[in-house]
Amino acid sequence: RVALASALCRAPRRSRNAMALEDATVGLVGKVLDNWLLVGITLGVMVLASYLMQMTSVLKTLPAAISKAEFTSFPLIHVENVSHNTKLFRFGLLHPRQSLELPIGKHISVLGYDENNEEVRRPYTPTTLADTLGHFDLVVKIYPQGKMSQIFDKLTIGKTLKFRGPMGRFKYEPNMKAFFGMVAGGTGITPMFQVIKAILENPRDKTKLSLIFGNITEDDILLKSELDGFQRTHPDRLEIFY
Repeated sequence: RVALASALCRAPRRSRNAMALEDATVGLVGKVLDNWLLVGITLGVMVLASYLMQMTSVLKTLPAAISKAEFTSFPLIHVENVSHNTKLFRFGLLHPRQSLELPIGKHISVLGYDENNEEVRRPYTPTTLADTLGHFDLVVKIYPQGKMSQIFDKLTIGKTLKFRGPMGRFKYEPNMKAFFGMVAGGTGITPMFQVIKAILENPRDKTKLSLIFGNITEDDILLKSELDGFQRTHPDRLEIFY
């Protein structure tokens, strides 16, 4: 009886000790898991920071996509019809993280060779903005007797043309004027479109615009859906007369 009573008295104490040990074990495991989680997060942040630093370094070491001093070749990577006689030609830059960095208001000079292997040069304004990565777009009207437009029309995917720039004396700066009045005809819309797009896509730019855009027929109006879209979203800042 004495032994049994002694055992019964000791049993609760062992149970409490076991519970305390179990609590300590759970707490220790929790701390270990917390520490491993912290280590994992730290390593993830370090890897991400390292990657961003490497990408920044790569971008800083990338040469300018285009030079005013000499022509650079870029391959054609995409073509699409814009109207019955106009096409959009997309050219790929040398690196997918490169941009043309063409100041707004500037244009580029295009060099090609006709069927007699004679040089043909023409100025064009990209419809993409300076910060577009990996490519730039040119909208070109195809004329049956046009020397450069025929070179464009016969160009196949992967083939190259040569480009030089930036060219021109005008350089747009945000809010440099309160109002711009523009007059354009046919493919002459592209430099206007470049400026309109830059102004209306910059929330800090408050410049207002008015455009008179002349064409032979309604079907000849280039970039009409884009222009109409700008007018719908900015009715108080852009008016267009076709």
